[in-house]
Amino acid sequence: MTILEHLNTLPDGIKEKAIANYQQQDFANKKAHVRSSGDAVIGAFEWDRTPEGEDYWDCVVEGDFKSAIIFEINQKLSKLTTSAPKQGLTSTQLTEFEDWLKGEIEFDNFHLVQIPHGDRASRQRHKIAISVKTKALDRLAQIKNQTK
Repeated sequence: MTILEHLNTLPDGIKEKAIANYQQQDFANKKAHVRSSGDAVIGAFEWDRTPEGEDYWDCVVEGDFKSAIIFEINQKLSKLTTSAPKQGLTSTQLTEFEDWLKGEIEFDNFHLVQIPHGDRASRQRHKIAISVKTKALDRLAQIKNQTK
């Protein structure tokens, strides 16, 4: 299979990021064939030139999608906290992050019901993503209450 064909087998949310980076960079041989989705991610683009960064893609290559999701959430939260270091998080920033998380959870729930019951691996990835994002949303609610 080609790099692009393997990228299309990645879980939703990760797949879109990988394909976008693949299309934006002229790094990979577009006709090259690879053995796995991990090899595809390795050969598709330069990780340090992506918004997600090297640690995120390392988790993806290792098949540790839960850590990749956690890394992405932490990265977004870190951007929030460093964007206004002296004032801390603003109510608007917290609300924007909360809206993003809710959208991500809605996206995963929508796709979860579309996955056939026999595809346990895909269903499990979506359930993990929903669980991690829900916990982050709960933590964000605690932060919002502390800043009132």
